[in-house]
Amino acid sequence: MALFKNVLLIGAGGNLGVPVLKAFLASPYKVGILTRKESTSTFPKCVPVFKADYTDVSSIKLAMESQDVVISMVGGIAAGDQQVFIDAALAAGVKRFLPSEFGPYSRNPEFAALNPPLISWSSLVTGAFFDWAMKVGFFGFDLASKTVTLIDGGTSKDILDVVEKVDGQKWTVRHVTSEEVIYNGKRRLAAGDFAGIMDLTRGGAFGKRALGDESSHGFWNDELGLPKEDIEQTIRNML
Repeated sequence: MALFKNVLLIGAGGNLGVPVLKAFLASPYKVGILTRKESTSTFPKCVPVFKADYTDVSSIKLAMESQDVVISMVGGIAAGDQQVFIDAALAAGVKRFLPSEFGPYSRNPEFAALNPPLISWSSLVTGAFFDWAMKVGFFGFDLASKTVTLIDGGTSKDILDVVEKVDGQKWTVRHVTSEEVIYNGKRRLAAGDFAGIMDLTRGGAFGKRALGDESSHGFWNDELGLPKEDIEQTIRNML
């Protein structure tokens, strides 16, 4: 990364974008932000903001010129805009592109061999972002009502033990099956509610099939020198 200096963030005002922008502002990298023309999001005055038409490659290309790295953090149905981002990055000569692909390990080696990349890219397999997932209920915890929904009995019970210890009281526990959660996600998607994707992800990741467990691929924490965070302290900061 030493060869890279200029970084452009897309989706910097979202759940993931806000903490990522904060981290870059504390780093030696020169960071910029790309937003839609109609966006009303506000950012620190020290950060250059480029507005573009997300359907127009040439419009986005102008913002990406002189950028070394582009990091996309768009979510939901906006993830479909990324093909335009990639085309613009190629046209602008961007050296590395990080798509909004955080969480599951989705790379298929056989498919990749058939489709050699035209640009250097990285995908960060993080699993669910813990503090965000706890706050928005993705893990099944409702912090306001002190209730938790466990899928297939789930290992979220380990988190619940820490939550009850920190909170000093018992929480209300509700049980559902992964089949129920996945069915509800499919039903919502069929009705045009794209938030159903969250249910599909939760049902697959936290159900008995444990599709969210990517530990067999190994972890980069040690190689990057990242300190191990304390789950109890993290939860104390939330409650």
